[in-house]
Amino acid sequence: MHKIIKFIKKLKYLDEKYEISIVSAQTSFYIIVASFSFITLGLQIYYYFFQGANNYFINKIYDIINPIYYDTFNKLNPIFSLNHFSFILLINLLWSSSKTINGINRAADLIYKDVKKRKGIFIRITSFLMFLMLFSILLFELVIFVFASDFLQNKIHNFYIYQIIEAIILFFLIYILMILLDMYCPPVIMKIKDAYKGAFIQTTLLSLTLFFFLSIINLYQYINPNYQILSIISLLFIWIYIIIYIIVFGILFNYILNKKQELSN
Repeated sequence: MHKIIKFIKKLKYLDEKYEISIVSAQTSFYIIVASFSFITLGLQIYYYFFQGANNYFINKIYDIINPIYYDTFNKLNPIFSLNHFSFILLINLLWSSSKTINGINRAADLIYKDVKKRKGIFIRITSFLMFLMLFSILLFELVIFVFASDFLQNKIHNFYIYQIIEAIILFFLIYILMILLDMYCPPVIMKIKDAYKGAFIQTTLLSLTLFFFLSIINLYQYINPNYQILSIISLLFIWIYIIIYIIVFGILFNYILNKKQELSN
């Protein structure tokens, strides 16, 4: 019990010293705005070019979350089309995505005690491109996961083996994304060997939070349908905050480990 209290105090000290909670809260707001803009704009482009196509991936995502919500989400699918609002979404995406990356970079700067000036149009553009790259990788991994999930479902008929293999694939995909993020964000040159340990901690914690998030969503089927969507959205905001907190904590974990290794050498 004493060790647990000591560990919690240590976490609190690190949180206050590096402003992890503050940075996580700020960055969470920007990533919510950026994600909404990116997804909405992406769906508008998708529907513009593939109006008659079956929404396989969208429906599959609903089905993965929980078949119970399939009809609920499907009825909420608006008819997207490119319009004047799309330009506003693009400007909003440029601003919020750059602020998202800058927020994580700022947290890394504080941890590495090398706060850089992150202002100007060039920084905005590079941060925006970095956000697009990471988000594109995330979507690409989501496509891989959907195809892998379908393949496994057809080939493996044992439910528990299917769930275990699916979880391993998801863990590996998240791990790759975390390594890339941990290599880019710090203000120093990072190699895979410098980032893989923190990325593993991040991936483990993110997988656990994802499991609890989906488990709680599944319990919402017993709530009045009129409050289900609002409850899920509220929970999603909290989950995004926890994700950012875990990402920043992983960067700090890498910093502490690398410092200890330098001192030992």
